[in-house]
Amino acid sequence: MNSNVTPTWDRIDIFTQGTSTAVDQLGTSVALDGFTGVAGCPGDGVNATNAAGAGSARVYQFQYDLGPRLALSIPDQVATIGTGLNFTVDASTFGDPVYPGQLTLGVQLASGAALPGAGWLAFNPSTGSFSGTPTNLEHRDYSLVVTATNPLGTRVVSNVFRVYQAQPALSPAVQASYAAWASGNFPAAQFQDPSLAASLWGAGADSDGDGYSNLVEMLFGTNPLKRDPAQMRFTRISSTQVSLAFPKSSDFPQGRVHVEWSSDLVTWHLENVVLTENALTNPVTVTAVATAPSAQSKMFTRIVVSE
Repeated sequence: MNSNVTPTWDRIDIFTQGTSTAVDQLGTSVALDGFTGVAGCPGDGVNATNAAGAGSARVYQFQYDLGPRLALSIPDQVATIGTGLNFTVDASTFGDPVYPGQLTLGVQLASGAALPGAGWLAFNPSTGSFSGTPTNLEHRDYSLVVTATNPLGTRVVSNVFRVYQAQPALSPAVQASYAAWASGNFPAAQFQDPSLAASLWGAGADSDGDGYSNLVEMLFGTNPLKRDPAQMRFTRISSTQVSLAFPKSSDFPQGRVHVEWSSDLVTWHLENVVLTENALTNPVTVTAVATAPSAQSKMFTRIVVSE
């Protein structure tokens, strides 16, 4: 610092007392401690004994706001259908240098809308905890942000994170059927190599790159090592109804295939879907007709495997 330079002081605020006058000499002496300030008024006659010129001191309590901070990202969460989800936002995710431990948490969809009260996922703002159990009838995915607000109303928003549902592990019946099918469709040396499960012979692998996993190839009765033409036929019947037709091989366990519908690719519905089978075809042709309770501008369908 150059001691030859006269510092320039700028006023950023002014504190006054409504009953003070110039002769009170408010501010003759000033002391600050944290967010508390004391200003002396040596000429003030307004005091406990109303003694003229006895002076007084005025105490001011300031509120200072640096704002809450986002310190950690909230990771995505996976919820399994039929299994309760419970996770709590890390206590170190948010902080406030002025109001530590005094933040109020909230949650909203990434779009800014409120978390649906009737959905399967709930949030407890006092503990920062999410809980709920996705079901076959209601297992929508969520894209969320958590908010943290300090006592002055300043708010910070977390990163966008997802809570999405996953199908449960394959049931023993499906696993057994798949193992028998896979052993007959992949060379023994490859099928017995566990390192090739994810890329070649596992149920979730797409070994021929045609967009169908091996489990779906088993369902359709198609060749997992050969790219096959489209096997599903989607038809828009009306503003409330669509159909999805697909082949079902006898290799696939009975009663394990369902079809769901959605209007937004977020919330999926199993109800109001009727499946019929045409046993005269080989493989059997399954037709699923989904009916929405009201007109929908868009309707989507997907095939799911149940336990």
